[in-house]
Amino acid sequence: MSKKSVRWLWFLSLGVIGGLICIIVYFLPFFAQAFDYYLPNKNRELLCAQLSTMVEDHENGITPYVDLADINSFSWERVHIFLPDSEPEWIDDDLGMYWPVSRWTGIDYSENIILIVFTEHGKVVQYCDFHNEWSGFYRNLYEEDGYDYDDARFVIDEKYELRHLLKWVPKP
Repeated sequence: MSKKSVRWLWFLSLGVIGGLICIIVYFLPFFAQAFDYYLPNKNRELLCAQLSTMVEDHENGITPYVDLADINSFSWERVHIFLPDSEPEWIDDDLGMYWPVSRWTGIDYSENIILIVFTEHGKVVQYCDFHNEWSGFYRNLYEEDGYDYDDARFVIDEKYELRHLLKWVPKP
């Protein structure tokens, strides 16, 4: 093999390796979010449990309303509530960014998933996806711009097929 051929193979190998590194670096955030969704996440589980408890306490008359400002285990500015059959593209538009996690929840083809997304400075900081065993955040709660931290307060509006449906109420 001539020196020219060896040099050419060397540059070709560097190009292939460099290209693979670029592809890995480009897709790494995507895979990190996928692993975050599919692997158990203690903080997300605790948030979902806290939300369920807040709704149950309100349903049982223990609290006069469900005030999401009481969620203080992380910092957030806005909360978005996405209802069943929401398309991932609609979620992206409301959040103002591409958010791959919405594609993995199944919300776009399920009648039984409600996605609650907390954001700060335009980035998702935490979320919960609830399935049909959970009552509460359902109809009439979709708000294109979401709800501000100081304005995310809900009360029971009506009872529908063993579910208490919540509605937004302003703070006094």
